[in-house]
Amino acid sequence: MSPHRPALVLAALLAAATPLCGEEVMLAFEAEAATVVGTPFGIDVPRLTTVTGTFTYQTDGAIDSNSSPDRGEYRFAGGATFTAGFLGHTVTGSATPLIEVQDFSSSETFRYDDGGDEHAMSFDGTPDPSIDLWLSITDGSASSLAGDSLPAPFPMPFAPEIEPRLPHTFSLADYGGTLLLQLVRLEQIEGDPDRPIVTAVGLAGDGAPTLEFRSRSGNRYGIEFSTDLEIWVQIAQVEAASALTEFTDSGLAGRSGGALPGRACYRIRALD
Repeated sequence: MSPHRPALVLAALLAAATPLCGEEVMLAFEAEAATVVGTPFGIDVPRLTTVTGTFTYQTDGAIDSNSSPDRGEYRFAGGATFTAGFLGHTVTGSATPLIEVQDFSSSETFRYDDGGDEHAMSFDGTPDPSIDLWLSITDGSASSLAGDSLPAPFPMPFAPEIEPRLPHTFSLADYGGTLLLQLVRLEQIEGDPDRPIVTAVGLAGDGAPTLEFRSRSGNRYGIEFSTDLEIWVQIAQVEAASALTEFTDSGLAGRSGGALPGRACYRIRALD
């Protein structure tokens, strides 16, 4: 077997590894409480209360667990966020939502599902497994999506000037009640320019993985490694000297007992 074969196999797996590279999609929304059932979050929420916030996901932030070519199911292990603010309160997501993408010939649907015991969301900073988030948008013309991959850019915007408005269900609930929300706006916006995002991945001459990521000069970043997207270990800290920083994982083989692992996943955390 050629001595270069393991590096080639690793390169293919690295290109598909979840947190390595890809586009961050950040969606800003404005919605109205069209229907209020009970006292959600222990609050008397007036009808038509404005709710604003964001959804964020990475296009490589999860693996499609559904083998069907027209239905993608992506459970995130991190890298996805949700926030919603209303009446001086804030609901935040678990960072491990389930996103479903259905691209059928007759209709297309994007779903965002979060909450529950294993994916607890928070209200004003306090985790609460009773909180549930559900967003489902359907295009009956089947003209928005291009397959069952996580969409980027996001193809289902909402605005008062956009017609027709796509059918959707958007709700926030807990044991106290439910907010049934009507979207007013949903649009993709630029993410935090200081957030480290992997911009390139490759292999050094000795087969070690190399990452290039967006950075701010003088800031410190932690490089984290995983083989299963569940257990993450910080393997290095680097200080950026420019807007782009390169890192080479020269210790990968040593950590793996001398052999390249079948899968290598990386993510970057800002330490400053």
